[in-house]
Amino acid sequence: IRTEYQCSTCEQRITVLFDEFTVLKIPIVNSKKNVLFENCLKEYIKPQLFENNIRDCSNCKCERSTIEIKTIYYPPEYLILAVDRFNLDTMEKNYTNVEPCLQLDFTPFFVRSNDISNPT
Repeated sequence: IRTEYQCSTCEQRITVLFDEFTVLKIPIVNSKKNVLFENCLKEYIKPQLFENNIRDCSNCKCERSTIEIKTIYYPPEYLILAVDRFNLDTMEKNYTNVEPCLQLDFTPFFVRSNDISNPT
């Protein structure tokens, strides 16, 4: 997984981290009815604002909250996709029906070539 942190104000890239993985623990999209697994994966990958993750921005010249952007940099040979059904804060299980995808297109989740050519 490639995790990029950007300044929430100017969107300047602050840090890029790489983690090897074979298992992705995918959260269930908040829904009262059936959800597609692909939508859960999109929720996992979508950019998230972290107000409490403060980092120095060289462009703004001060500390800023960050935006976390996850992409798949290099997929493993074997990938295990696990649905995360448990909320550790409330200790409750999410019983939402998750419909599997027999053919899942991972292309939207991979790193774009322009992201590779502009590393920090």
